[in-house]
Amino acid sequence: MIWRKFIVSIRFSCWITGKQWDLVHIKSYCKAVDCTGSFTGKSCQIEGKGKYDMHSLRDMVKYIRKNQGIWLLGLFLSACFSMATNIYFANRLQSYVTLVTQNQSSLQSIFKMLLMTLPVLLLLSCIDNLGLYMFSLFLALTEKELRYDYCGSLLCASFQNLRKLKSGELLTRYTTDIEQSAQIVSYDIFGVIYPLLVGTGYMTAVLLSNPWIGGIMLVLGVAVIVSNFMFVRGMKHAQEEILRAKEVYTTDCINAIHGKMSIRQYSAKEMMGKRIGEGADRLYGKEYRAVRLKTLKVLTSDTLANCCVYLLTPLACVMAVCGYMSVSLVLFIHQLCRCFIMYTQNFASSFIYYSEHELSYARVSDVLSFPDETAGGGVIPHDSFPEKSSISDISLPELREHIAFSPEQGDVFRGTVYENIRLGKRNASEQEIFHAADRAALTYGEAFFQQNVGEHGEQLSGGQRQKVSIARALIKNAPIFVFDEPTAALDADSESELLKTILELKREGKCILLITHKKSTLRVADRILRIK
Repeated sequence: MIWRKFIVSIRFSCWITGKQWDLVHIKSYCKAVDCTGSFTGKSCQIEGKGKYDMHSLRDMVKYIRKNQGIWLLGLFLSACFSMATNIYFANRLQSYVTLVTQNQSSLQSIFKMLLMTLPVLLLLSCIDNLGLYMFSLFLALTEKELRYDYCGSLLCASFQNLRKLKSGELLTRYTTDIEQSAQIVSYDIFGVIYPLLVGTGYMTAVLLSNPWIGGIMLVLGVAVIVSNFMFVRGMKHAQEEILRAKEVYTTDCINAIHGKMSIRQYSAKEMMGKRIGEGADRLYGKEYRAVRLKTLKVLTSDTLANCCVYLLTPLACVMAVCGYMSVSLVLFIHQLCRCFIMYTQNFASSFIYYSEHELSYARVSDVLSFPDETAGGGVIPHDSFPEKSSISDISLPELREHIAFSPEQGDVFRGTVYENIRLGKRNASEQEIFHAADRAALTYGEAFFQQNVGEHGEQLSGGQRQKVSIARALIKNAPIFVFDEPTAALDADSESELLKTILELKREGKCILLITHKKSTLRVADRILRIK
C-alpha cells in the first residue's frame, strides 16, 4: 500500500505539466487506500467514513497551473539550495576537523577558512528562504482562488442545492476546509517532493562516504516511513469527526446569534447555553481523540526517528575508533544523517496530512460541483418576450431580467440604504433612486439613505427593511413584479401609499403578482387565487 501511494505521488508531481493519469494507476491508488465498491472515476466510500474523491489531486492541479512559475520556483529553489547548504556545511565541517588535527595548521588558516565559508552558507540559506517565501505566497494565492470559486458556485447554484447544506456547514467549509484544501497542492506536495529530492542527495553523499552507514541509514528511513503510515487512516477518521462536530457547533452558534432577541424574551439562555455547551463538549471529545493519536505517533514513529538520529552518530564513532573512518568523516555523516532522518519523517507525515486535507477538499468539492442554474436554455429577444406562451426555452438570466422581486423577509445587505436600493439598477441616477424610494413610501430625510443598515439590516426596523426591498424592485422597472407579503410589516399609512403605487404600475401595463395574508391588500387585485 505504501509504495502504491508513493508511486502515484511521484506520477502526480510530473502530471502538472499537462499529462493525464491512466486508468490503471488510478485504480491502483484506489486499491491502495482500501476503497470499497466499483470504480466509477468520481468517488467511492471508505468503510462508511465519508467520500474519498479520486479527482481531488487532478482537480487541484488547475491552481498550480494558474501560478505555475511561483510553484516551481518555490519548490525547487528551496529543495535544491537546502540540500546544497547542508552538504556544503557538512563538507566544510569535515575540512575544519582535518585542518585542526594537523600539527602544522595555524589559527590564521582556520580563521581564513571560516571567513570564506560563512558568506557562501548565508547566500545559500537566503535563496532557500526565498523559495519558502514563494511557496507561502502560492498557498495564499490558491486559498484566494478557492474562496472565489466557492462563493461563485454558491451564487450560481439552485436553491434546491443550497438547501442541502446548513449555514454552519457552508461556513465551516468556507473558513476551515478551503484553508486545508489549499495545502494539497502546496505543503502536501512540498512534503513529498522536497524530502525526496533532498533526502536522495543526502543518501547519495553518505553512501559514497561509507556504504555501511549509508545502508543502515536507508533501512532506518524506510522503517520511519512505515511506522508513520500506520496512523494515516486513524488520523483521517479523527479529522472527519472533528469537521462534522464543528459544523454542528457552528450552526448552533449562528442560530443563537440570529435568535438572540427571542432567547432573551423567553428566558431561553440556559437552554441555548446548554445546547452550545454540549456541542463544544462533543467537539472537544473529537479533538481529544486526535490529540491522543498524535501523541501515540510521537511516542512511536517520532521516537523511532529520534533513535535513528541518536544511534547513527555513536555507531560512526565506534567505526572511527576501530579505524574504519576518520573523525572528520564522523562529523560529515552526523550532519547528513540527522537531516536525512528529519526529512524522512516529514516525507511520511505528509501522507497523513494529505489524507486529512483530501477529506476537506471532498467537502469543498460538494459545493464546487453544484451545477450552474443558469446553464442551458435559449435567449429570447427582449421585444418578443411578452408574446411567448412558454418559458421553457428562456434562459434564467433573461427571465430574471423581466422580473422584479421583493421577498417576504426584505433582504438587505451590508452597506447603506442608498446602496441597497441601487442594487436593483446599478447604473441608476440619484433622482431615480429617490423616486423609487418615494413610491415605496420610504419618505425619510437624506441622512437616512446614507445610514448603514448593519449586519442583516439590524439598524432598520422591519417596515424599513420591507420598504428598502420594495424600492429596489421598483427601480428595476421590469414588466413583471412579484411582491411577497409587501405590506406585512407596514403601518396603515405606508400600506395605503404602497397600494397606490401598485395601482399606478397596473395602469402602466405591468403584470403584478401579490402574495399576502392581509385582506386589506387584496382590494387592488383583479384576480384572487386562494390557496388552502
